[in-house]
Amino acid sequence: KTIDGGGKNLNSVTINGNTTLQTNGVTVGGTLTIANSITLTITTVTLTDTGSADISWGTSSIISGSGLLTFTDTAGGPGATGTSTLSVPVRFDASAANVASTTFDARTYGGAVTLYANNGSARSITAAAGGYTFSSTLTTTAGGAGLLTASMSAATGTTTVAGDMTIGATTSFTAPSATLSCGGNFTNSGTFTHNSGLVQFTTNNATTFTG
Repeated sequence: KTIDGGGKNLNSVTINGNTTLQTNGVTVGGTLTIANSITLTITTVTLTDTGSADISWGTSSIISGSGLLTFTDTAGGPGATGTSTLSVPVRFDASAANVASTTFDARTYGGAVTLYANNGSARSITAAAGGYTFSSTLTTTAGGAGLLTASMSAATGTTTVAGDMTIGATTSFTAPSATLSCGGNFTNSGTFTHNSGLVQFTTNNATTFTG
């Protein structure tokens, strides 16, 4: 089935059949539930999660597509990986207030991940303890004059960024104290803090270091 979100604000939403969200986005203020073996596809629009509970994943459930899944400061976050697959691009948005470690969950992110804020005041996004795998790119972006501070200092094991890593202007990124593994280009237009950890580059292709 296909759904036009209509730009509406909804409470809890349960996806019981394979569903495509298109045309207009939607904001979920309660719990987003994906049933067992079900795929939610987000195409060219944004699903914004502001609810305090993590996404409720069924066994082998999937969120995919070329759209955007946004978690605000009030959101519970995507939750642990388990048997779920999260391959849609994800944005953690600290524009209204800081995004805590209870929202930026340790898990595998299959799509591009952006740590973002658009505010005249300083904002922060803090990672939880645990292992992170970014199977695409990882980017920090500040849309306003306020400094965005993104910290992954609590991450454990090897934090993997399979694609490019970009630290945007007016942003600061603190690496894990363990290992940060990057498989693509590295661009730093802001501030990078090594946190006494190891940064390794794993690609066999030419890698560009900027900044």
